[in-house]
Amino acid sequence: GHRNGSFPNGFLIDLCRAIAATVFGNGSKAEFIVPTTQDRFLLLENRSLDVLISGDTITMGRDIQEATTGMGFSFSIPFLYDGLGFAGMEHFVSCADSLFTLDPCADLQICVQIGTTHYDILSLLFPARHIVEKDTLEALFEGLKRNECNVIATEHALLGGYNGNYTSGKTFLSKEPLGMVTRDNDHQWASIVNGVIETLLFAEAQNVTQDNAPEKMNDNSSTIDSRFWKAVENVGNYGEIYKRHLEEILPRQGLNELHGCDSNETSGLLYSFPFGEIQNDGQGPTSDGTIERIVSQGELRCGVVVRVGFAEYDEHHDQWKGLDVDYCRAVTLSIFAEDDVDSRLVVVNLPPSEKELLKYLANGTIDLLSGGNFQLEQHIFESSYDATNPSFAGFAFSTPYYYNDLFFGVLPEFQKCPGLWEIGLCSDINICVGNETIHYLHLETLVDPALIIPVDYPVNEGILRGNCSAIAGSDTDVLFNQKLAAIISEPETKEYVRSQFKDSQYSLSLVTMGDDSQWSAFVNWIVLSTIYAEEQGIHRFTANQMPLINLFGEQFERMFRDTIAFLGNYQELYARNIERYIPRQGRNLLNDGNPSFGGQHHTQLREKYVVD
Repeated sequence: GHRNGSFPNGFLIDLCRAIAATVFGNGSKAEFIVPTTQDRFLLLENRSLDVLISGDTITMGRDIQEATTGMGFSFSIPFLYDGLGFAGMEHFVSCADSLFTLDPCADLQICVQIGTTHYDILSLLFPARHIVEKDTLEALFEGLKRNECNVIATEHALLGGYNGNYTSGKTFLSKEPLGMVTRDNDHQWASIVNGVIETLLFAEAQNVTQDNAPEKMNDNSSTIDSRFWKAVENVGNYGEIYKRHLEEILPRQGLNELHGCDSNETSGLLYSFPFGEIQNDGQGPTSDGTIERIVSQGELRCGVVVRVGFAEYDEHHDQWKGLDVDYCRAVTLSIFAEDDVDSRLVVVNLPPSEKELLKYLANGTIDLLSGGNFQLEQHIFESSYDATNPSFAGFAFSTPYYYNDLFFGVLPEFQKCPGLWEIGLCSDINICVGNETIHYLHLETLVDPALIIPVDYPVNEGILRGNCSAIAGSDTDVLFNQKLAAIISEPETKEYVRSQFKDSQYSLSLVTMGDDSQWSAFVNWIVLSTIYAEEQGIHRFTANQMPLINLFGEQFERMFRDTIAFLGNYQELYARNIERYIPRQGRNLLNDGNPSFGGQHHTQLREKYVVD
């Protein structure tokens, strides 16, 4: 399903074709249906649509319980970042941009589609007498032509696509991250749809185009199914699609750039989504669902991997601490709403093996994994985790709360080696890396496996004791342990330096089973609430400024307020756990437009899972 109009007929239809190409091998297999704003979610719910791509804003309300259906829906990562704006007669556009309705703006009349987030926003900003309700996008433009209104309100991308003697405003009145929508009861299908937009973005970042995509499909070393590359062959990468349909309407800049490709290299990736309608009374926890089960068992079992700053056991105070652990606490607090949160939290110390971690979720040892790394094939389907269960739905990954890279620490004589392995230099280097960790899996794709020494102890011990000449790991593995080297006094200690080279991109998320969409959404919005609180300047002592939530039932009404009051916003979480080791910078900053928005489009796909 897609909207009608010049913007959707290009950009949105190409996204539909990309999905069809992934599923059928041919983008022409897509069938297009044009819903209205009133019936689009109903058509998706009753299976008249398989996927809805109509420029719908990702909100908590729609994720949990959309108003017209009473059902929750699954959203892909955003395919476009837009915002509510105005177009029409120049004088009245200026009035609308200024939110002014007195003389000489008393005759302001704004056409807006009912049943949209735009209507909800305008209803809060303008008296009802200045709002003209319309059913469809086309009706907005017709209303302007017929002088039923002198301004229309919708996304900027749509405003720029209208051919008329009118002007467009400059104000963005809202956050509108637009996602592709699927039903909540099919996690695998939702993940395939999400994987399509991930692949289109990854293809742009890797310079895979419509012309050279067939080379990727024929590359036997690619571990992404060739069907995803078929999408690129049919419609091009994300940048090609954008240039073909949107560049003249909405010049690509700011949030719609690839992260790292914009001029503002210091911009972060932490960005919250709007809550939408969250005051509607929800149906409570799903019967026999994960939330109900956790409440019944009286505790949350949260898995972590011991890492400096993220998950450490403090023997002196007999408690766990770290950023991963605090997100375990945030979820626990949201469920049980008790001051003594640790009495309801069971932290399960897991081995660091990337291949084994998710098995603890699949077999029910833990309810939640904190600090998981996104992997596309496990997000969609991975039967090896439960081969006896044909309905196994894969895993769901929350919005990332920490972005990391593969870093290297080396002895001074090997300082220039990282990054040069591919041309055969430094053949005598030995690299210690955590056995079967995400770093080990990626390092295997960079260097001769004979150079790798997998270890089951903290990687710094290998280089400090002379067992290897380099270490590979996360930022805290390398930077913190570099400081540690200075205080170890044994004669055999060898100091090392951090290499300037770093590789790949990793992100840490909360991970749940993919078969309970309510539980996955519950967890995801807790992460987003900590980011939202920092964006709004809400901290522990002003936590009552956080919204009340009725979507999960009355007992969870204060989940956001209690989380921020007890643990703080993202900045407070970071300062308490990570700042002493790694000053906050780069992708772990807010992308809040200060001083200007940087690119927000990024992909969680990594070379390991594309070119083995």
